[in-house]
Amino acid sequence: MKIGILTYYGVHNHGAVLQANALNSVLQKMGHEVSFVSFERNYDYVLAGKAKKYQISLGSIPYYIGFLKEKGIGNVLYNVKKSQILKEFREANFSMVPYSEFNGYPEEQQQYIPNEKGYIAVYAYDSRMNDPEEVDAIKAYAKEKGLKVYSIVFYHKWADRNINVSPLQLLGWIKNAAFVITDTFHGSVISIICNSKLVVKVRESNRNKLTSLLGEFDLSDRTIESFSEIDDVVSKGN
Repeated sequence: MKIGILTYYGVHNHGAVLQANALNSVLQKMGHEVSFVSFERNYDYVLAGKAKKYQISLGSIPYYIGFLKEKGIGNVLYNVKKSQILKEFREANFSMVPYSEFNGYPEEQQQYIPNEKGYIAVYAYDSRMNDPEEVDAIKAYAKEKGLKVYSIVFYHKWADRNINVSPLQLLGWIKNAAFVITDTFHGSVISIICNSKLVVKVRESNRNKLTSLLGEFDLSDRTIESFSEIDDVVSKGN
């Protein structure tokens, strides 16, 4: 059967790129002829007058200046580079990791192994995990244990390093971490695939999705409500 996949494969998110390829890979293994339906999110469906507000113009300059001030030049430049990395990765048509099957994918994980140890991998959107109480708890735990804090594929100015890599390289950084702190579905899935120790902060916006995923893999005890509970979860082992 010919199947066309219509999904946001071009979004600014490593997990979404891996997830899109996962569906593609599983359907191909079932014997189907699969391709992605090419489309542009260009607001063609709105009235021309309304569409103008999404176009870059002299009138939009104050908005972008405000955005730059709010996010900071480091965040903006980091995400420009990240966008290019994802674009090149998709265009190269690599054999991306079909992580729907949760088999571990040892070959893909060995394609890139960072030359570093002794770090906590933080996988959280730029806009989250910035609350001073959360940041202080993570940094205090890292200092106590002699670990660095690396933010993987998302920008957090408080981290010791921000790691900007391709989706396959992301697997290596997650696998090599002392443990992973995440508050996202994709971060949890990738940690499970890589058999990495993980600490999951459950938020109201994704509580149902995360508790369902972790429960399916008997990992419900890896969740925290407060970052003061990090050591309680990490000490449980794999």
